[in-house]
Amino acid sequence: METTIVFTPAQLVAFIGAVCGFIASIGAAVAVIVKMITKIRAPEVEQNKRIKALEEENKSRKEEIEKRAVLRYRLFSYKNKFPCQNLFTLVF
Repeated sequence: METTIVFTPAQLVAFIGAVCGFIASIGAAVAVIVKMITKIRAPEVEQNKRIKALEEENKSRKEEIEKRAVLRYRLFSYKNKFPCQNLFTLVF
């Protein structure tokens, strides 16, 4: 019982076209899914950028507060050497 499978050139071209169409449709579906995921995650990315900017601003403000605290400490520690009525105005 030997069976021979024979394809005509038209059938072969139709099969190759079907496979190519299948691959193209899968590629398009993946592109749509990726686009949807990107749109869904867009607010998260923007939020992360804003949070990072706020953290940097917070860090710079903390450094400024620390500098002022050190200056205030130095001024108050030398109040006996340099008498002044209002040392607070010298700090700010």
